[in-house]
Amino acid sequence: MFASRQRQRKVIYHAGAWQGNFGDSIIHKSIHNSLSESSKYRMKFRNINCQQTEFTKDLIEEINREGDLLIIGGGGLIFYRPQDNSKSGWQWNIDINLIDTIKVPFVVYAIGYNQFEYDSSNFIPVTNGHLQKTVKLATLFSVRDTGTKRELIARGCDGNKIEVIPDSGMFLPADNIKVPGLRHDKLKVGLNWTSDRENQAFPEPWAENRDRFVKNLAELCRHLINERNAQIFYIGHMGGDFDKRIIDSLRELLGDNLIAIEEVLPSLFPSDYNRAQKLVGVYRQMDVVLGMRGHANIVSFGQHVPFIPLGSHRKNRYLLEDIREDRYYIDVRTPELGTKERMVSLVEQLLNERNSYMERHEKAYAVMRERFDSFNRKTLSLLDKRYERCPLCGRDSIFYTRTNRYGIYRDVVICRNCELIYLSPPVKDGEHNELYNKTYRKLYECPPVPDQAFHREREPASLYRVAYIKKNASLGKETSLLDVGCGGGTFLMHLKKEGIREMVGVEIDPNYAAYIEKELRINVIKGRLEDLDLNKAFDIITAWHTLEHIWDLNKALSVVRRLLKDTGRLFVEVPLIFDVNKPPKDKVTFQIAHNYYFTRKSLNTVLRMAGFKVLASEVTPMNFFVVCCRKIQAR
Repeated sequence: MFASRQRQRKVIYHAGAWQGNFGDSIIHKSIHNSLSESSKYRMKFRNINCQQTEFTKDLIEEINREGDLLIIGGGGLIFYRPQDNSKSGWQWNIDINLIDTIKVPFVVYAIGYNQFEYDSSNFIPVTNGHLQKTVKLATLFSVRDTGTKRELIARGCDGNKIEVIPDSGMFLPADNIKVPGLRHDKLKVGLNWTSDRENQAFPEPWAENRDRFVKNLAELCRHLINERNAQIFYIGHMGGDFDKRIIDSLRELLGDNLIAIEEVLPSLFPSDYNRAQKLVGVYRQMDVVLGMRGHANIVSFGQHVPFIPLGSHRKNRYLLEDIREDRYYIDVRTPELGTKERMVSLVEQLLNERNSYMERHEKAYAVMRERFDSFNRKTLSLLDKRYERCPLCGRDSIFYTRTNRYGIYRDVVICRNCELIYLSPPVKDGEHNELYNKTYRKLYECPPVPDQAFHREREPASLYRVAYIKKNASLGKETSLLDVGCGGGTFLMHLKKEGIREMVGVEIDPNYAAYIEKELRINVIKGRLEDLDLNKAFDIITAWHTLEHIWDLNKALSVVRRLLKDTGRLFVEVPLIFDVNKPPKDKVTFQIAHNYYFTRKSLNTVLRMAGFKVLASEVTPMNFFVVCCRKIQAR
């Protein structure tokens, strides 16, 4: 049976910075792993590079149609780069007027304020309003540190909707990886640098201040080599020639005492989503890390490795603030903060108090882990929807697809047992009346009253239906016929030309019903099939594209059975799902007006349970499905 032997699949669209940086790879790998491992569903992630992709109407329509959830982040997405031509001014490139067209739940996941300390560019005028609207409309909105929350509140965002959760990079498990040259009898010091935008990381004159800091950093390493029997490992996040300048500078000062991971483990680079856990495995083997990139420190914290951030970036300061280790920071914003003496003093202090440091570390980690897990539980809960039990057999149903016509998106589900496919929630009661009295014809772009063009368009289908009836039943002048859901009356008009005298139509649209009575002079009952109260039986009852619009099929078909003579014939035409494992991709089948989507099996079951036996069936020239039935006589 369809989907009965496997977990239901959920499609997650994930917008993040898929730019070849190990930090971003670690974030996304951790999010995917954490959600997948905790979910009862099979997770299918569709990745969107937020720095290269504009969220257009077409992309949003695809997400609404095919996705179950949209995730934005994590990582430092709140910063502005003019070259991105972002319509928002930050790293989610979507027009502010399109945010509220997203119909699936969307989660902003642990994003960070990432503007460099000495970046002179500013956000564009729309950014504050865009951030405010995103916070307001997101189903869940989270940032990775308290500092980012302060920045957003200062920009007018509602702080009550902003949750602080840790960066997911803390919780990606490490893969075992052997590091050539690593000795367990030595103090292993990991070193990481931010080679891009150095002009925004150091105060002016930035090159002079950078070079001074590198020299002092090398002196710190030499001290650790001499006094602590240390090995120095440069752990880059990009590979290639990206960090060549800093590696060359440090090697010039340290010689062979510097081991560059990208040189001894070239297979680890370039950075890649599927190799992310191996780099985490490198960090796990360090005894202390001195990191300038945010994720050198975030990953170290998650792997229970002591760390001291370097540089000026506020994201490192925000991390230390949240774990209450503000003193362990090698600052470069003023020359006196980045001296060799201060560096040596901080590292020695950390090494000397390692035990008490790790006690604080473990407590902070436990708090972070609970926040992370709690947020993931809330995120996963957005995928849990309670669907109506199958109206045919009463069993549970699961997600099948989503309506994709008219920009109206509603889930379509399939019964695990009988394969009946139906809309959830269905269109019934007041919504049903509203749809067919006011909206239906406008959605279909039909005229408010049928005209000649309307009839010409429907003439081929009507002529086919007349011929199909003649092929499977007796159709003469004395035949009595009830046409349920007669629409604009084209089919009835052709029956009248055949000389059929006794015809009755049933139509819910009052304007169309009035037109048929006045212009075609054919009797029409205004209303729904389920409410039909006629004291008469018919030779033929037709339901052309009607059953899929009804919700209470049992009630409707019981009325049909009552009104059909024992020797009569019922003709039904519906759109058909020919292969239950391949939902149609057209923009006609799945729509707000269709409560049901039949397969051969489920249509036959519906008719049989209502007391009808299918005598003949075929695929129409329009690729629909038509059946001829008779009543099953009670025994």
